[in-house]
Parts: sequence; C-alpha cells; structure tokens
Amino acid sequence: GGDNKIGGEGDVVGAEVNADSNKVVVLGVLRCNWGEVAQITGIAVTPVVCYIGDIGDVGNHNVRLRLNPDEVAECFSVPLESFLDREQWIYKEHSAPIFTGGPHIIWGLTGYIIDRFVKDILARYKISLPDGVER
Repeated sequence: GGDNKIGGEGDVVGAEVNADSNKVVVLGVLRCNWGEVAQITGIAVTPVVCYIGDIGDVGNHNVRLRLNPDEVAECFSVPLESFLDREQWIYKEHSAPIFTGGPHIIWGLTGYIIDRFVKDILARYKISLPDGVER
C-alpha cells in the first residue's frame, strides 16, 4: 500500500475510523482558512483526503471500517454528487455550512471540511468514474 502518514504525525485514519492502513491512499491535504477552523473547533486541524476503497462487509476487496466508539457514534455514506447540489446546503454568517441532503445533517467542522472539498475539488474539476462504477 501507499504511505498513509502526513508529516510524521501518525496514522491518518487510525483515531476515529480504523481501516486497513495498507489500502489507504493519501490524495492530499485540504487547504483551509485556519481562522475559520479555529472559530469552529478552537483547535487547529489538518483535513487529509484519502481513498480507502469500497466500503462494506461483502467480498475480499471491500474495506471494513472499525469505528472508535469514543470518537464516532455512527458511520454513513453520501454520494459525492449529492454534495454538489447547492440547494442541500445552508449558509449562515459566522457559522459552519450545514449539509441537509444525506441520511443525517452534516454540520460543524465536518460540514466545513466537506464544503471546502466541494468548492476546491469537486466543483472545479470534471470527475470521471470508470464504467460500471455506481455514481
């Protein structure tokens, strides 16, 4: 597998969601406005974008996630194209963006990070999936 560490700071996916680190591919570090992040969390965080493969319990090629109950109450998925639907987002001054288009509302730091990912990556580039990949 690839190097799943950033700047020697440790395992990227180790604390909250334990995935097979040999299958994790670090795609890059998401740039954030540190003033905005500090306003939301009070601490500095570095969002790292990774590809961990297909998630699920079926088959040998799928990644099975093991959630840290001290950090994660539930894990769910949202199709990337859903994040591109601007009508699913709520923006308020002095507040992190809120995404309402999934099985749960996404807000706070997670909402901020996903919004940055949408604006900086998804909305700026044409993304093509291989034939046969569910969109």
